[in-house]
Amino acid sequence: MSVDCGCEKKFPLCCKQAYDFVLDSHVLVADDCDKLKSQFGRSIAMSCDGRILVVGAPLLTVNDIDNTGAIYIYERQRSIGATVKTPDYKLLQKIVGAPAGSFPPVFGYKVAISGNGQRIVASAVNAKNTSLVPEPVSGIVYVFDYTCSNGKGYYKLVQQVYAQQIVADEIIYDNPGPNAANFGNALALSFDGRVLAVEISPTNIPFGKIYIYEDSSCNVLRVGCCVKPEAEPVFVFRQNMDRARLLSDSGLVTVNGVADSVALDNHGDVVVIGCKEVQSAEGRILVYKRVPDTFTWVFDQTLSSPSPAGGEHFGVSVDITADGTRVVGEAGGNTVNPPRGYGVVFYRFPTDTQYTTESVLPSAAPDFNFLNAFDVQIAISDNGCIVAIGYEGTPFNSQNNCGDVVIYERKCQENENDDGNIVSTWQSRQRLFEPTSRPEHRFGNAVALDSKGLILAVASPAPQPTDLVGKVYTYRAPTTC
Repeated sequence: MSVDCGCEKKFPLCCKQAYDFVLDSHVLVADDCDKLKSQFGRSIAMSCDGRILVVGAPLLTVNDIDNTGAIYIYERQRSIGATVKTPDYKLLQKIVGAPAGSFPPVFGYKVAISGNGQRIVASAVNAKNTSLVPEPVSGIVYVFDYTCSNGKGYYKLVQQVYAQQIVADEIIYDNPGPNAANFGNALALSFDGRVLAVEISPTNIPFGKIYIYEDSSCNVLRVGCCVKPEAEPVFVFRQNMDRARLLSDSGLVTVNGVADSVALDNHGDVVVIGCKEVQSAEGRILVYKRVPDTFTWVFDQTLSSPSPAGGEHFGVSVDITADGTRVVGEAGGNTVNPPRGYGVVFYRFPTDTQYTTESVLPSAAPDFNFLNAFDVQIAISDNGCIVAIGYEGTPFNSQNNCGDVVIYERKCQENENDDGNIVSTWQSRQRLFEPTSRPEHRFGNAVALDSKGLILAVASPAPQPTDLVGKVYTYRAPTTC
């Protein structure tokens, strides 16, 4: 298997996509005996070329233990535009969680993948390791690297990452109190796979914390392709930002938690944090940037909706392009009347330091999400051409919570001054519904795009407690960009 797509090249300024997304012929589901109540599709992630797709099923029952969870790793079998009717994605590997005593791990709650597909991380938000001292907060993030053995490739577990902190220049395990739980509630992996951000943010509890880890081979920043000694951990703890710091840095206020979603750019130099509960649930996005030649990230900027309103929960989901020039954020919109979600694109020129609003991406009412929206519901392709927003709460044909996905495309034209500068405009391109509408399945709960905006994955995970089957649909745009 080859997963090196060479996506670090310069992307085109404008998208040349000529066709709408077309549904692939093969729908992904969990194993036949496991598919009920597994929340298959609770979280999904895709490599830059769309070849590797990771699907989390955190409530999967394994060996009669409920909520053990698993991740399913698929490999794309045919290229875009191929006419041969082979399955679009084939299961490459299934990895199940490991229960510890009476604690079902809920493995696969969140997943992320490096751009080249060589590294996968997955959280188990209920997993515990009581042998560690001091005992860290519940939740473990598992790191898998692609390797080969006897001529066969597979993803190998290389590390378990725990909540940590630095006390007196010593890294120790972190358990910041009874309000802290679910380490791995959100996570992000940089495009190069060398920086990991993990979040704790229980719903409606005054807490929130971001933990940042970096590949231990990067003690000298980005010098070639480092080779890590086998005995060294993959990731070492660098820094955390707790609720008090996030609010102090930004000047924001809330009685609830902060840090609900997180995204990283190519090298992890830019950390984007969605805070949907701040400012009376108007929501904001916080931007932190690495201090050059250090292992420290500092507050840089607050991003807000151009017309903030209480209850919109802007920042419920965020994403960033690999080069860091565009950030997108989503507003759930479930408590406004009429309920209507939307997205916002922020842009900075490569020579600028600050982001400004480029466009608002309106939905077609009543597209909206819920406060308990499951996962990443906004994604932007790394070339900055395509944005996909999932609205898992949207009704369809009088059926509740069917969900939909709206696709937006960036177009370019010369500005009115005719000075050769390019002006970008965003427009709604396509609206997708589940091929067979299923109430309460929440199509659009999670979305993922490849780097060129030509391959799309959409999850319909069917939340508990109903006996429903989660599915993941894949789409392709039969053209080149």
